[in-house]
Amino acid sequence: MPPQFSSKRVEFLKFTLLSGTGWLLDNMLLQLLINQIALPPFSSNILSSLTAAMFVFSVSKNSIFNSKISNRFYGLHIVYAIYTFAVILISSAIFKNVLENLSGPYNPQGQMAIFISKLIITPPQLIMNFCMARFISLKIKSSL
Repeated sequence: MPPQFSSKRVEFLKFTLLSGTGWLLDNMLLQLLINQIALPPFSSNILSSLTAAMFVFSVSKNSIFNSKISNRFYGLHIVYAIYTFAVILISSAIFKNVLENLSGPYNPQGQMAIFISKLIITPPQLIMNFCMARFISLKIKSSL
């Protein structure tokens, strides 16, 4: 890496790329839950987002932040899960409102509206999740 890239920037870039994979998983599952299973958007977003967020955290703590977890650090997984659930509840409410505003009577919850709604709520979540995952991973590393 060029010297102008700090380790935090490199970590953020790697986390963003990994989160992109998680986002694709999230969006595919979200589309399936809303369009095929007919779950409400709020519930669908909670399920799809939790699945993707835990995948990204599990992979990133080892491959990006180099924090191998032992039995004594499972409490930090619980902290991250609670944090993630709180963020997802808030973002799911926002997602539902954005989707309702994008979906008119002639395009009720179409695939493009779902996709655009997800795009709108993703950037703040990405930044907050990076900060929290990095914090927890550093906490694990400093306690070893």
